[in-house]
Amino acid sequence: MQSGDVEYLFGFDVLLSTIGHVPRHSKSYRNFLKEFERLQKEREAAFQEFYDDVHSGAFPEKKHVVEIEEKELDTFLNNLEKNYNFEGITVETYSKDAGSFYQKKLNFYYFGKKLRFFKNLYIFKKDFWSNKIKNDIIKKYGPTILFSGDDIRNIFDFKKYSPQDRLKIVSQYCKLSHNLSNQKINVIFCVVGLMHAIYKWNKKNIENYIEIFVKSSISKVKKFSNKKIYKQKYIQNVVGLDIKPEYPKHPHIIINNDFAKPIEELSEELLLKINRIILFK
Repeated sequence: MQSGDVEYLFGFDVLLSTIGHVPRHSKSYRNFLKEFERLQKEREAAFQEFYDDVHSGAFPEKKHVVEIEEKELDTFLNNLEKNYNFEGITVETYSKDAGSFYQKKLNFYYFGKKLRFFKNLYIFKKDFWSNKIKNDIIKKYGPTILFSGDDIRNIFDFKKYSPQDRLKIVSQYCKLSHNLSNQKINVIFCVVGLMHAIYKWNKKNIENYIEIFVKSSISKVKKFSNKKIYKQKYIQNVVGLDIKPEYPKHPHIIINNDFAKPIEELSEELLLKINRIILFK
């Protein structure tokens, strides 16, 4: 049997990249420690220059800003709400101009501010109320599906908006809700412009039907809604503008939404009222 000696050499010691004892059986071929110290000083200097440029306004310049078309941004935000389970978006900025853009163009609301790097950091939020409500109902009452009127229009390729066409389309909403409800699935339908005939049909045919009237002024809707239809100059077949809405006469729940309350407060209020109705049924 042959015998031999084993010697362990570590890269840290060969490169001299750590502070401390170097084994006597090792040899250092480079001094990385000094190089690391030099790089750390460069790193600190670079971030200090970056910090100074941001606070002085020297960065970013116009050439550094990659803009997005408003239409593409609208599509992106709408897809976030519809296709993902986000309950909202929060953005933070030092710039009041950026904050104004989020409020006026994207319908974010001012949430507050905090101090960071000795400067005010402004916080803006955009809530996806329907997703928040759906998640709360799932936790308490089980499987739940959320639909909007636009979802159904896209699924069935409905393109007409006259009062007569709306009645036909809404009837399909209700039949779908009825079918899903019979399979013990909670259905949340967020729609605008239901008719009295539809309210009556729902109450008669859908078990455990709860009618929720989210009440707001048309001026608030025009200001905060993402839908461009409320901002167009030429208006045709828009409920609340040139089509008189048929507000529910006897809804189970009324929620007043002036777009000022945070999503958590609205969700808590609505869920509390739903719980009371279910408890006493």
